[in-house]
Amino acid sequence: MKSVKAHANMRAAMRMFVFALLLIPLQLAAQGDLAQKKAELASLKARIQSIAAQVERDKQTQDSLSQDIERIEQRLASLREATRTVTRDLRAAETRSARLEAERKALQSELSGHYKALESQLRAAYIIGRQARTRMLLSQHDPARLARMQVYLEYFQRAYQERIMAFEATLTQLETKNKEAAQALNELKALKTSREQALAGIQTQRQQRQALLDEVQSRLGAGGATLRDLRNQQARLEQLIEQLSAALKQTQLPSLSGNLANLKGQLFRPVEGPTLASYNSLKADGETRWKGLWLGADEGAPVRAVASGRVVYVDWMHHFGLLVIVDHGEGWFSLYGHNQTANKAVGDSVKAGESLAQAGNTGGHDKPGVYLEIRQGRKTHNPIRWLRAANP
Repeated sequence: MKSVKAHANMRAAMRMFVFALLLIPLQLAAQGDLAQKKAELASLKARIQSIAAQVERDKQTQDSLSQDIERIEQRLASLREATRTVTRDLRAAETRSARLEAERKALQSELSGHYKALESQLRAAYIIGRQARTRMLLSQHDPARLARMQVYLEYFQRAYQERIMAFEATLTQLETKNKEAAQALNELKALKTSREQALAGIQTQRQQRQALLDEVQSRLGAGGATLRDLRNQQARLEQLIEQLSAALKQTQLPSLSGNLANLKGQLFRPVEGPTLASYNSLKADGETRWKGLWLGADEGAPVRAVASGRVVYVDWMHHFGLLVIVDHGEGWFSLYGHNQTANKAVGDSVKAGESLAQAGNTGGHDKPGVYLEIRQGRKTHNPIRWLRAANP
């Protein structure tokens, strides 16, 4: 009986041993899966950290490139203004050179007259002199006549000397004018060289700007970063409007004559050009919408104020480029972006239709024009409903 029981106990122990042996691979497999998952998690965390670091680096690079673009655009604006100044000086030099050339021709004509008069006097003096000498030899018995002939000869001699002096004076004047003309031409050439260098500088700056712009656009390929950037920029613009409104309320300024609320459909068009982007239409990112109207125009075309008001902001802003803001009173503002240069400064009054800037493509855009917003505080209005069909 005891052997049967012992045998049964041995079989039970054997089963437990076999069961334990069967569990070993399962435990080893579980431990292997856990180690694999931990390794995958660590790899995933490392990848996330790497991507986050790259995103941060790209963001810093984007900000740096954007600042570079703004600096280049400001340099372009300065070079364009310098080119306009050189062009004005060049025209003045050309006018002066033409005037000196006309004076030179007049002196040349006068000199030719001296030549002819001198030739006539020499011929007359020669003829009279020969006659006088013959008569003196034949009429030595007439002292009075001899004296008269002597006076005639002295008169012609003085006239001859005067002509010679006039001739020399004319030559001196002609030489002086020729030197002035040569100097004017040298100045003209220097101005022309300076203008060419300025234009070459503008072209170089433009190429650098385009290269930087392409790089920025490439880095902004991820729509999320672009979206956040645009929304942040829109928030900064709205904050700027609020700050300007608050500052204007605290500043005692003469009241503005125009009331924008009563001018719907009567506002001047800032430029005469095609619509590049309509109000409330989707932007390239497919999510944000235009808060204003983007109108195409030739680079450098005058940008006109939609209504009378006062300039309250002229500065560079990311995406908007050179931005001009006009206060029309009662919380109404008009905003003009992407300008090449500005004609007005903060505090200047502006009349409806008056030029306040030149159209450009600042702010990182490939097409020249002007970006227009009509705002009443934070609220934007569709500019197309406020603009007249065409300027008078």
